[in-house]
Parts: sequence; C-alpha cells; structure tokens
Amino acid sequence: MNKGAQLLYRWRLDKNLRQVDVARLLDIDSAHLSKLELGRRRPGRKLGVMIENITNGAVPCGYWDEKPLPAHTVDPGLNPDFDVFLDANKKR
Repeated sequence: MNKGAQLLYRWRLDKNLRQVDVARLLDIDSAHLSKLELGRRRPGRKLGVMIENITNGAVPCGYWDEKPLPAHTVDPGLNPDFDVFLDANKKR
C-alpha cells in the first residue's frame, strides 16, 4: 500500500468519517474511495489536489506516487520568508 492510501485511510478514521461522507466531499463514489484507501487505485492530479485540500494537507498529493520524490532544496530567492541575516548570524 502506498503512503497516500495509508494517510487517507488514517485521516478518515481520525475524523470519524464514513467512506460515503468523504466520497461526497470528493465528488466520487464510495467504491472509488475504497480502492484509493486500499491502494488499488491512485488518484489523478486533480483528485489528488482535492484530497490534499480537503484533508488540509494531511494527505499530500505527492504521496500517491510509487517512487518517492527526489530530495530538493528551496531556492532562497523564491521563498519570501527566507531571512538571509538569520542564516548569516548562525555562522558567526
């Protein structure tokens, strides 16, 4: 079972939701949701993003991939919260 399937199942149980309730939120049938939770199907990009949004990030859409995403670093120029002086102070 892939990580996305495990996280979706765990999220649903933690929220005390039935499959039919989550299926309605995602606008899919409960049989499709069951296959997602069992890892027999993977959502398309649109459904993966919907799952991520509905679960408030608890089930990231990248976790449905069979292979893990490669490690990456965030470019400080693209991150508005990055503080150059904070990192510079650590080196002193």
